[in-house]
Amino acid sequence: MRSTIYSVCPGCHEKTLVQEMGGTWRCAACSFDYGTLARDEPAREAWMLANLRGGPMTQLAVLHLHRVIRALPLVESNDAVVAFAARHGVALPTGKPTSPLWFVAAVVGGLVVLLGGVWAAFVR
Repeated sequence: MRSTIYSVCPGCHEKTLVQEMGGTWRCAACSFDYGTLARDEPAREAWMLANLRGGPMTQLAVLHLHRVIRALPLVESNDAVVAFAARHGVALPTGKPTSPLWFVAAVVGGLVVLLGGVWAAFVR
């Protein structure tokens, strides 16, 4: 599966795709190795703060990449990110995620509309 994680890269400072390559996570633009953040706390915290302030999509990137680069269990990693965000005044979304059934229904509905349009184009 291909990555759909976007992050402000500590290397090139652009918001770019983060790709998994051979067990490492790298910036698609400059090949920055996110694994180096595991050993460099000041750089990791600067990266986390920039992305946590960037909104929900980059916040998700922080939650995921923090866990994989630090090799931590999910709950421990999430608790550490949430505590870090709170210390820096960043409000993270709360509550339970929406039901996956909503997503499935949206995809099926979109496919029905798309196939209906294709069918109508060929019937003419």
